[in-house]
Amino acid sequence: MSNAPHLEFLCEVALATAPPQPIGETPHGTRQMVPVIGGAFAGPRLHGKVLAGGDWILQRPDGVRELDARMTWQTEDGALLYVTYQGYRTQLMEVLPRWLAGEHLPPEAYYHRITLRFETSAAQYAWLQQVVVIGSGSLMQGGVSYQVFAVR
Repeated sequence: MSNAPHLEFLCEVALATAPPQPIGETPHGTRQMVPVIGGAFAGPRLHGKVLAGGDWILQRPDGVRELDARMTWQTEDGALLYVTYQGYRTQLMEVLPRWLAGEHLPPEAYYHRITLRFETSAAQYAWLQQVVVIGSGSLMQGGVSYQVFAVR
């Protein structure tokens, strides 16, 4: 298929998080906010640090976690990127006790995918506002990391 999309690696981002802030049971499920307190990203065309943000996670009754994050990334040349993502983390309840005990979980042990959107006034990064961007996540102690790709 000549029109089949392919993935272009953009960067890996590691997000450092603070303990969750439980909001509690809502009509949609159990809500918590996880503060993003820093991090870094690096790839062929994107390098920099994560300044701050948060992920408003909804634990649905069926066990799926809906992710809804907003944060600011600063590139190595000083440009600011407003980054949002939505996604799903599933099959986590089965492996969560192992992770909480400090065990490293292979990414294939659960499903963790996001779609990212970027906004910026920096002309050199305007291209980020014109592509579909996806990420594949991995839990790590103290945060989460994502491999981030543009869909071409």
